[in-house]
Amino acid sequence: MNAKQRVALRRAVATERRRRRAIAQGGGTWIMSPQARRRLLATMQPCELRDLADEIIKYLFEKGAKLDVKDKEGRTPLNWAEGVFLATHPGQPKPTSIALIKKLMGTP
Repeated sequence: MNAKQRVALRRAVATERRRRRAIAQGGGTWIMSPQARRRLLATMQPCELRDLADEIIKYLFEKGAKLDVKDKEGRTPLNWAEGVFLATHPGQPKPTSIALIKKLMGTP
């Protein structure tokens, strides 16, 4: 991860902290706000994101991200790692991410 990507990830985490405070006052349920997600994705190519997925999961978990939170469609990070069909794109399971999420959640 280069310096620009680390800065983007730190900003995304800071934005997430602000969003969580808002949730405590009646906000939404996303793990990362759309703005923070766009900021992070803007600094990385798709292949880099795939390669860094586990590192990003670990980082966010260490910063307090919940791995059992569902998005508005009822999907958890584990569901996304297992592969979610999106319109014309079939789901692609990510075995290392699946194993990592299960390990962090304490499930076999």
